[in-house]
Amino acid sequence: MTELRPLDRNVARPGRLSLSRAYKIAREIARRSGVADALRESIDSHTGRPMDLAWIDLLAIFITHGILGQDMHLTKVEETARDLVNARLLTGTRSGRVTYDHIAHNLRRIEESLRHGYITSVHSHKRFDRKTGELHECPATCTGERPIGPDQFATALLMASAAGLPRTTTFALDSTDYETTAARRSWRKKPDVIDTEDVPDLAVSGEDFRTVEFPLVRADGRLQHSLDPDACAGYRSGKGLRPKETFLGFDLHITVPVPEPGMPPLPHLALGLVTMPAGSGKAEAGLRAVDALTDAGIPLKTLLSDRGYTYRKPEAWALPLVGRGIASIHNLHKNQFGVHPGPRLHTIWVDGSLYTSALPAALRSLGGFSLGLSDAAKRELQGKYDERRPYQLDPVPHGDRPGTMRFRGPALSRRVRCVNTPESLRAPYSVPATTCPKRPVDKDGNRGAPVCGCGVTVVVDAEEQAWTRQRTPFGSTEWAALYGRRSGVEHINAEIKHNRGVKIVRHFTRVRGAIKNHILLTFALVGTNVRLLRDWHICRSAPDPWMELIGDADDPAWAVEHTRVKKRRKRKRAFHEAYYASRGRPLQVA
Repeated sequence: MTELRPLDRNVARPGRLSLSRAYKIAREIARRSGVADALRESIDSHTGRPMDLAWIDLLAIFITHGILGQDMHLTKVEETARDLVNARLLTGTRSGRVTYDHIAHNLRRIEESLRHGYITSVHSHKRFDRKTGELHECPATCTGERPIGPDQFATALLMASAAGLPRTTTFALDSTDYETTAARRSWRKKPDVIDTEDVPDLAVSGEDFRTVEFPLVRADGRLQHSLDPDACAGYRSGKGLRPKETFLGFDLHITVPVPEPGMPPLPHLALGLVTMPAGSGKAEAGLRAVDALTDAGIPLKTLLSDRGYTYRKPEAWALPLVGRGIASIHNLHKNQFGVHPGPRLHTIWVDGSLYTSALPAALRSLGGFSLGLSDAAKRELQGKYDERRPYQLDPVPHGDRPGTMRFRGPALSRRVRCVNTPESLRAPYSVPATTCPKRPVDKDGNRGAPVCGCGVTVVVDAEEQAWTRQRTPFGSTEWAALYGRRSGVEHINAEIKHNRGVKIVRHFTRVRGAIKNHILLTFALVGTNVRLLRDWHICRSAPDPWMELIGDADDPAWAVEHTRVKKRRKRKRAFHEAYYASRGRPLQVA
């Protein structure tokens, strides 16, 4: 058993993909996704002359263009198609050529079909006999006629691009901004957002302006400031010396698989994409992203998300997740900290976890992890949160209702020594002792009312403290190791905007409308996945899984190639990797 540790970027050479390799991979992705078959069965007429360009060829052109890492302009996609024809790779066209009209017209057909819900999945069996017209019953395992919307379209293609990715039930979710290519015709200083809870006042110079026709009022009451009917004014926080500001465009909600505790590292690939007008409700978009993964057969059990989602009202975010059987691991907003009365006397809620009232006062208000906090300061603060652990009531799932938990007092688990639970006094002296007063006993030996929560058992419904509750206590070292895996989705955001040779920023696409942009951005993410997956394996001197799938054995022996370059620097291990390795759960692969 050896651990695959990655090489630094200055050591590992990137594995470039030729046009031929990119097209073979693209065609295999289009085939595996099932999208081409769904488009053929749902959109095409089954009588008359067939399409000049088959759907699988069209999807392969777009995906090839995304793999090559170019802007998703339709004119550039046409150039890629021309290169494929000239290289005699694309031979399925009836006319022997691919024009701009082929690209634009069929993209518009996909957009309209996704918008109106015309596309459904294909039956996995012979549905009917075309000669006799006989209709066959669907077996229980048939997944045909399931609706394919924009979210399912993206998930099918993105999952097909993740060759050889180990299965996981934990995903990270985050959103990033994408500006529309349409020019502003009017402007408002204040962002036009639906979730206003955590959007601060913006100190923006200048005044509102408008033209004769703009802004228009959309059907949902929001304002349209450009010729793009779906682009709205949203808010983005300041990053990289850029101030916080409003922008006009869309929010891209991306889901990324992350490893289970103790599982080897995974490549950070996008497996889900939801495109919404900027400033739309994040809870709605996040639930759509979750449902798209579930519809694809992924057993999602744990979701890592930031405060943009978890700060929404419980009925909009936390409770729907509970109803779907998904546990949330999240950071807390500054307004979510505090001490609240517990479900039973002498119990208290502190930062989303249930504790006995014996919790020392010095441990009740510890604060959050501010930006710029050093690693040493973070470890020190995590140590203070760990000191709370002995006083916590242990949560255990209870009953058939999702989210209902049974909490057992810490003295019953002998994590504290309390005079009101005699069995706990048998614990070693290294276990902290509480200062609880002794429960009164009358002269007949009858015990009085409980005076502490150290030995109680209480059942809590999903609705109570749903805004902040999570199974792992916030701020602890274990929580930091679990939540730290959310860096996977931050990694993919950085890759698509800075590190992959393309920048998914304004003018990356030159089309209007949320769905049309969504389609092109899906192809770009599919290409990013292929390149990320290849580089991830090359950095570990492992074979690219896509080369094996397309039967290409021309890659060099990367372990030999890496010995010819300068010596690698020692890599700093991620905190969640080091945490589980230190507890006897080494991150190993065969």
